Amino acid sequence: MPPRYAYWTIVLDTGVRTSFRSATRNELVTTLHQIRRKDPKAELKWFAQGRLWESPTEAQAARVRRSTKFTKLARNPKATREVMKRKDGPSRPEPTNGKHSRNR
Repeated sequence: MPPRYAYWTIVLDTGVRTSFRSATRNELVTTLHQIRRKDPKAELKWFAQGRLWESPTEAQAARVRRSTKFTKLARNPKATREVMKRKDGPSRPEPTNGKHSRNR
């Protein structure tokens, strides 16, 4: 059976994921109630894309926002260049009046 990369999991108060995993939320509800006897702050979270989410719809909305962002950049080469400039900065320092600026 291949590994699942999107599943419901129980998270303890300390942020530690437990080994309880399931494709459906209903399968973990009884286990969650038992764990809450010892740790009242235990939560049921959706794990997808390497992150914990409140629900699968929240993870899907984030994925849609991200794909829309990259689609817009792909359609507009100028916007892509502007993003790359902000990310990496200028490739060489710009000269000031033909002289090197040094602090002495």
